[in-house]
Amino acid sequence: MAKNNTDPYYCLSIWPLDVPRIHLITFGISQAISSIFTIVSNLILIQALYQTNQLNTISNKFILLMSISDMCMGLIGQPMIIIMVALKDTFRNCTLEKFVEYVVFLSANFSWFMLVLISIDRYFQITKLNRYNEYMTEYRMKVAVIGSILVTNIFTLVLILSPSFTLQVILNIANIAMMTFVASIYAYMMRRLKKHDKNRRAAGLAAAESHVGNQMEHESPENNQSNIIANHMARKESRKQFSALKTIRMLIIAIFALYGPYNIMSTYWTYYKFGKKVNPPLELNVVILWAYFIVLTNATVNACIIINGNSKARRFAMNKIQRVSPSQSKDQASSDQSSMSHVLTTQKKKTLVNP
Repeated sequence: MAKNNTDPYYCLSIWPLDVPRIHLITFGISQAISSIFTIVSNLILIQALYQTNQLNTISNKFILLMSISDMCMGLIGQPMIIIMVALKDTFRNCTLEKFVEYVVFLSANFSWFMLVLISIDRYFQITKLNRYNEYMTEYRMKVAVIGSILVTNIFTLVLILSPSFTLQVILNIANIAMMTFVASIYAYMMRRLKKHDKNRRAAGLAAAESHVGNQMEHESPENNQSNIIANHMARKESRKQFSALKTIRMLIIAIFALYGPYNIMSTYWTYYKFGKKVNPPLELNVVILWAYFIVLTNATVNACIIINGNSKARRFAMNKIQRVSPSQSKDQASSDQSSMSHVLTTQKKKTLVNP
């Protein structure tokens, strides 16, 4: 098969660019908008983690790395997709298509690995609470991150340099396996945490009944106060763990929803492109093109889910939004001023009525 710019298959890349021009234009515009949201949301998350001093836990360090990877998608990957789409008719470059494929796959797969590591870290936090620091150390965290970078690079390079239908199927199976693995860890942790919380509540209720019965007469106020504080701290830690697991649940749901259509349709599409090496149907090219857009929005959705699940990051983001929108701040200030003047007027009237 001749390799020239008139042949749409001179470059075996993953990009279905042989679609009507209207789809390429709308796809490029959508990518530009999505890129802005990706950069802003992940930048807010990174700033929130730094400025609220939340990088003292390994889980949050994994979240930071995942956010940096997602922001690279918005800074490098999506703008290069826009350039690739814009040059499709004038200068279709195979090197550019392969490089964009490398950046997109590297960023997406590394974020995948970080989500797996976050789930494993949460697993040890819940199941090995008293020995957590023995299992999850800074050294093991660095080894896990370096290993994720190496595995992601090797797999991405093999996939790009030797494209085949078999490798694409293996990639899709690996994605499904990773999603199932993370979902299984989440289900086990949630069941374990609910059981632990139920036992804690039962123990607290039994202790309260015991205090009301006999022991409250002989127990010192200091011991009673310490028990109340300990129970309060246990409830607070339990709420924190539940909140973290709910965030993981939302990340899993987002991945299944955003990656699911792509994993199904790309297997069918690569059967034509890399298996038979024939032109896929035009309708299938259009579907795959927009399936890529849905997948790339995951970089924004991840940051929004994590910000919403982290109370400190959520407050930080709200403060940022209020600073950016001065009209809302002015309206709030005028509202506060009017309410204050109303209070002062009411007090003056009361003073005149009852001197």
